[in-house]
Amino acid sequence: MGGFTIKRSSFMESVAILVLCALFAVLAIGAIATGVNAYTGTTALVESTNTSRTALAYISNQLRQYDSAGMVAVGRIFGEDALVLREIAYGMDGEEYEYCTYIYCSGGWLRELYTEAGLEGDMIPDAGTGLVALTSASFSEAAQGLIQVTVRHQGVEASPLLTLSARAGEVTP
Repeated sequence: MGGFTIKRSSFMESVAILVLCALFAVLAIGAIATGVNAYTGTTALVESTNTSRTALAYISNQLRQYDSAGMVAVGRIFGEDALVLREIAYGMDGEEYEYCTYIYCSGGWLRELYTEAGLEGDMIPDAGTGLVALTSASFSEAAQGLIQVTVRHQGVEASPLLTLSARAGEVTP
Protein backbone atom coordinates (compact mmCIF):
# COMPACT_ATOMS: atom_id res chain seq x y z
CA MET A 1 0.00 0.00 0.00
CA GLY A 2 2.00 2.84 -1.05
CA GLY A 3 0.00 5.89 -0.30
CA PHE A 4 0.35 9.22 1.31
CA THR A 5 0.24 9.08 5.12
CA ILE A 6 0.36 11.84 7.67
CA LYS A 7 1.57 11.18 11.09
CA ARG A 8 -1.02 12.06 13.64
CA SER A 9 1.45 13.84 15.94
CA SER A 10 2.73 16.08 13.17
CA PHE A 11 -0.86 17.05 12.23
CA MET A 12 -1.67 17.94 15.86
CA GLU A 13 1.50 20.03 16.10
CA SER A 14 0.50 21.98 12.97
CA VAL A 15 -3.01 22.61 14.32
CA ALA A 16 -1.59 23.76 17.66
CA ILE A 17 0.79 26.17 15.92
CA LEU A 18 -2.05 27.56 13.77
CA VAL A 19 -4.28 28.02 16.82
CA LEU A 20 -1.50 29.84 18.70
CA CYS A 21 -0.82 32.11 15.70
CA ALA A 22 -4.52 32.91 15.36
CA LEU A 23 -4.78 33.63 19.10
CA PHE A 24 -1.73 35.91 18.91
CA ALA A 25 -3.23 37.78 15.93
CA VAL A 26 -6.57 38.27 17.73
CA LEU A 27 -4.84 39.53 20.89
CA ALA A 28 -2.58 41.86 18.87
CA ILE A 29 -5.58 43.35 17.04
CA GLY A 30 -7.39 43.78 20.37
CA ALA A 31 -4.38 45.56 21.89
CA ILE A 32 -4.09 47.85 18.87
CA ALA A 33 -7.83 48.66 18.99
CA THR A 34 -7.59 49.48 22.70
CA GLY A 35 -4.59 51.73 22.07
CA VAL A 36 -6.35 53.55 19.23
CA ASN A 37 -9.40 54.12 21.42
CA ALA A 38 -7.29 55.49 24.29
CA TYR A 39 -5.34 57.73 21.91
CA THR A 40 -8.51 59.10 20.31
CA GLY A 41 -10.05 59.89 23.71
CA THR A 42 -6.89 61.56 24.97
CA THR A 43 -6.50 63.60 21.79
CA ALA A 44 -10.10 64.85 22.01
CA LEU A 45 -9.64 65.85 25.67
CA VAL A 46 -6.38 67.68 24.92
CA GLU A 47 -8.02 69.51 22.00
CA SER A 48 -10.98 70.60 24.15
CA THR A 49 -8.67 71.73 26.95
CA ASN A 50 -6.51 73.72 24.52
CA THR A 51 -9.59 75.34 23.00
CA SER A 52 -10.80 76.39 26.47
CA ARG A 53 -7.37 77.75 27.36
CA THR A 54 -7.18 79.69 24.10
CA ALA A 55 -10.57 81.28 24.77
CA LEU A 56 -9.58 82.21 28.34
CA ALA A 57 -6.25 83.66 27.18
CA TYR A 58 -8.05 85.79 24.61
CA ILE A 59 -10.58 87.05 27.19
CA SER A 60 -7.80 87.80 29.69
CA ASN A 61 -5.87 89.78 27.10
CA GLN A 62 -8.95 91.77 26.14
CA LEU A 63 -9.56 92.60 29.81
CA ARG A 64 -5.97 93.78 30.13
CA GLN A 65 -6.51 96.22 27.27
CA TYR A 66 -9.70 97.69 28.71
CA ASP A 67 -8.84 97.66 32.41
CA SER A 68 -9.83 101.21 33.33
CA ALA A 69 -12.50 102.48 35.68
CA GLY A 70 -15.96 101.89 34.20
CA MET A 71 -14.73 100.37 30.95
CA VAL A 72 -15.49 96.69 31.74
CA ALA A 73 -18.97 95.37 32.49
CA VAL A 74 -20.93 92.16 32.38
CA GLY A 75 -24.07 92.35 30.26
CA ARG A 76 -26.16 90.56 27.67
CA ILE A 77 -26.39 90.69 23.91
CA PHE A 78 -28.66 88.63 21.66
CA GLY A 79 -29.95 86.86 24.79
CA GLU A 80 -26.46 85.62 25.72
CA ASP A 81 -24.10 86.56 28.54
CA ALA A 82 -21.48 88.99 27.31
CA LEU A 83 -18.43 90.82 28.46
CA VAL A 84 -18.87 94.47 27.48
CA LEU A 85 -15.68 96.47 26.95
CA ARG A 86 -16.19 100.20 26.44
CA GLU A 87 -13.86 102.76 24.96
CA ILE A 88 -14.09 106.46 24.23
CA ALA A 89 -12.76 107.86 20.96
CA TYR A 90 -12.60 111.45 19.82
CA GLY A 91 -13.49 112.41 16.26
CA MET A 92 -11.81 114.99 14.08
CA ASP A 93 -14.52 117.43 15.17
CA GLY A 94 -13.58 116.94 18.83
CA GLU A 95 -16.78 115.01 19.53
CA GLU A 96 -16.66 112.09 21.93
CA TYR A 97 -17.83 108.70 20.63
CA GLU A 98 -18.35 105.56 22.66
CA TYR A 99 -17.60 102.15 21.15
CA CYS A 100 -18.27 98.75 22.68
CA THR A 101 -16.62 95.40 22.16
CA TYR A 102 -18.94 92.54 23.07
CA ILE A 103 -17.44 89.13 23.76
CA TYR A 104 -20.13 86.44 23.75
CA CYS A 105 -20.83 82.88 22.63
CA SER A 106 -23.30 82.23 19.82
CA GLY A 107 -23.70 79.51 17.21
CA GLY A 108 -20.96 77.37 18.75
CA TRP A 109 -18.36 80.15 18.61
CA LEU A 110 -16.83 82.65 21.00
CA ARG A 111 -17.50 85.88 19.14
CA GLU A 112 -16.34 89.47 19.26
CA LEU A 113 -18.52 92.31 18.06
CA TYR A 114 -17.06 95.83 17.88
CA THR A 115 -19.65 98.53 17.29
CA GLU A 116 -20.62 102.05 18.17
CA ALA A 117 -22.54 102.09 21.46
CA GLY A 118 -26.27 101.84 20.92
CA LEU A 119 -26.09 100.18 17.50
CA GLU A 120 -25.86 96.59 18.74
CA GLY A 121 -29.66 96.24 18.56
CA ASP A 122 -29.42 96.51 14.77
CA MET A 123 -27.05 93.54 14.57
CA ILE A 124 -27.60 89.79 14.36
CA PRO A 125 -25.74 87.23 16.55
CA ASP A 126 -23.56 86.08 13.65
CA ALA A 127 -22.37 89.66 13.07
CA GLY A 128 -19.60 89.08 15.59
CA THR A 129 -16.34 87.61 14.37
CA GLY A 130 -16.02 83.92 15.28
CA LEU A 131 -12.83 83.47 17.29
CA VAL A 132 -12.80 80.02 18.91
CA ALA A 133 -15.24 77.11 18.68
CA LEU A 134 -16.97 76.83 22.08
CA THR A 135 -20.08 75.11 23.37
CA SER A 136 -20.89 78.00 25.73
CA ALA A 137 -19.45 80.93 27.64
CA SER A 138 -20.84 82.84 30.59
CA PHE A 139 -19.69 85.93 32.41
CA SER A 140 -20.67 87.20 35.84
CA GLU A 141 -19.37 89.70 38.33
CA ALA A 142 -18.35 87.62 41.36
CA ALA A 143 -17.44 90.66 43.47
CA GLN A 144 -16.16 94.19 42.98
CA GLY A 145 -13.22 93.82 40.61
CA LEU A 146 -13.69 90.07 40.05
CA ILE A 147 -15.16 88.63 36.87
CA GLN A 148 -16.10 84.95 36.74
CA VAL A 149 -15.63 83.55 33.24
CA THR A 150 -16.88 80.05 32.45
CA VAL A 151 -16.15 78.46 29.09
CA ARG A 152 -17.24 75.00 27.97
CA HIS A 153 -16.10 73.01 24.97
CA GLN A 154 -17.08 69.37 24.34
CA GLY A 155 -17.57 68.56 28.02
CA VAL A 156 -14.46 70.40 29.28
CA GLU A 157 -15.23 73.36 31.54
CA ALA A 158 -12.84 76.05 32.73
CA SER A 159 -13.97 78.72 35.15
CA PRO A 160 -11.28 81.06 36.53
CA LEU A 161 -11.81 84.33 38.38
CA LEU A 162 -10.20 87.25 36.59
CA THR A 163 -9.23 90.22 38.71
CA LEU A 164 -9.54 93.75 37.40
CA SER A 165 -6.63 95.74 38.78
CA ALA A 166 -6.54 99.39 39.75
CA ARG A 167 -3.41 99.66 37.63
CA ALA A 168 -4.37 99.83 33.95
CA GLY A 169 -3.38 96.79 31.97
CA GLU A 170 -3.14 94.17 34.71
CA VAL A 171 -5.50 91.24 35.01
CA THR A 172 -4.62 88.34 37.26
CA PRO A 173 -6.05 84.90 36.51
